[in-house]
Amino acid sequence: MATFRFARFVFACAAVAAFACPVRAAVTVQITPATLTVAPNSDFDVKLRITETGSAFNAFSAILVYDPSMITPVQLSPLRTQLDSLLTNVCGSSSTFHKFRYGGGLDSIDVSMLCNGVSVTGPGPIYHLRFHAGAVTGRTGLSFGPGLKFANAGLLVNPVVSTGAIVGIGVPVLDAPGEIGSGGALRLSVAPNPSQGESRIAFSQPLAMAGVIRLHDAQGRLVRESSVPAGATSWAWDGVAASGAPAAPGLYLAELRAGETRRFVRLVRVR
Repeated sequence: MATFRFARFVFACAAVAAFACPVRAAVTVQITPATLTVAPNSDFDVKLRITETGSAFNAFSAILVYDPSMITPVQLSPLRTQLDSLLTNVCGSSSTFHKFRYGGGLDSIDVSMLCNGVSVTGPGPIYHLRFHAGAVTGRTGLSFGPGLKFANAGLLVNPVVSTGAIVGIGVPVLDAPGEIGSGGALRLSVAPNPSQGESRIAFSQPLAMAGVIRLHDAQGRLVRESSVPAGATSWAWDGVAASGAPAAPGLYLAELRAGETRRFVRLVRVR
């Protein structure tokens, strides 16, 4: 499992016991571009990118989740070219432990910088991936699975905020995430994300008027719709679809509409 590889290789410079002693800090990582449209039977590239200046780290472990019937990974050659500039510019690919494993929709990445006393902080790209779109049309998600970890000198960096991507194969991506209309500084955030249970969408300011939240899956299908009253500062999703059945694991797009204001945020459900 990725967790055990992470503990074994990442912390050569510190006691493994320190793995259980997290440091309060923050890393924000995103799969970019967040939305893209590609042709069937074509290759496309994405990057894992640290999007904000945050805490220092010298190692990370990730599992990427995707639908192998829609997209399949294409290994870059040599494999070390999958490491990206935020890491290699300071430590070099030859001084970095790197392991990548295909998992048929659950690919794992383990990276540890082996330069003594060297760490990095964002923003910047840390990993480069190539995928092949199948001979299909539709929308699919590419997201981080459970077990995403960043560490610095043997100590976990927390919290880690992650965001996935939506790929349209031969079709446009549904309502690309962003801001439309008025609404001042209103922003949406999700925690926890990914989630196995309840996900709470927080609003950066109380809603000026009543609105509605619509949840769509990566294929653009409406999964859940709920009214939100004026003055609300958050909305919680229990992971249940409108049918009453638990929503399937995967990437979801939440849209808030309140008057002329529209805001979007992505969230991921895992088993």
